[in-house]
Amino acid sequence: ALAKTVIFRYILDATALSNAILSGQIDIMSTVQKPELLSVFKGRKDLKISSGTTNGEVTLGMNNSKAPLNNIKVRQAIRQALNKKALIKTAWAGYGLEIGSFVPPTDAWYEDLSKTFPYDVQAAKNLLKQAGYPNGFSITLDIPPAPYAEASQEFIVASLKKIGINVTIKPVAWGEWLDRIFTKANYDMTIVAHVERSDMSIYANPNYYFRYNSAEYQSLIKKAGSARTPVAQAESLKKAARLLSNESVSDWLWLIPNLQVVKKSVTGFPQNDVGDAYSVAAITKE
Repeated sequence: ALAKTVIFRYILDATALSNAILSGQIDIMSTVQKPELLSVFKGRKDLKISSGTTNGEVTLGMNNSKAPLNNIKVRQAIRQALNKKALIKTAWAGYGLEIGSFVPPTDAWYEDLSKTFPYDVQAAKNLLKQAGYPNGFSITLDIPPAPYAEASQEFIVASLKKIGINVTIKPVAWGEWLDRIFTKANYDMTIVAHVERSDMSIYANPNYYFRYNSAEYQSLIKKAGSARTPVAQAESLKKAARLLSNESVSDWLWLIPNLQVVKKSVTGFPQNDVGDAYSVAAITKE
């Protein structure tokens, strides 16, 4: 039957939240923040795990205005040094999607660009050599207090070490991240999830913290903005996404999944989280 009343409960503690659905206090556990917790629910006859999609691209931000990251071959080498499948397994319990650019699959202009620079350690070393860094270099990776960033930092350090890049991890509070990195772009690399809808235009702003300044990209975004049809808009944005990927402006580590644990008696819940609200209109409970 269609649910007449839906009660939202906010439970901040992850363990308390898990206990709430295990004990039957709640019917839906939405937005699982730590995917490793899902092992508790596997095999349960009364519960199901739902893995939908979001707008959240976990982004390895690189400062395109600062050496050595102002060299396209260096950025491409970094991308080829990272085994995304293994990273997702290590950092996010295997949940998440390889995307290869700044577009989630729910957007009309999505293309799977995850194989643009596939994992290849030797190719990455060759690119560094071509860039003038045969012996590698040292760089700093600023890590904000976000679960996805903290979970992936050691994997990235170990992966880049294999091609001669020595990475120093620097934990930063959000206040410092917003001031020094987001506002002033005083950094080398960082990790943050961008969750806004249809936000490709941020790469068209040369003052944004990526410090990417491409007249070609800016033109494509402008063209998409003035497009008269959805098809024309999508075509411009596809070209823009390919350009971002080819120039390896950032690396897009994975798309955050929308993980939920739901009672099997419940249907009609929203699987994806790509809007501003959690729609309850179609939820039914047997």
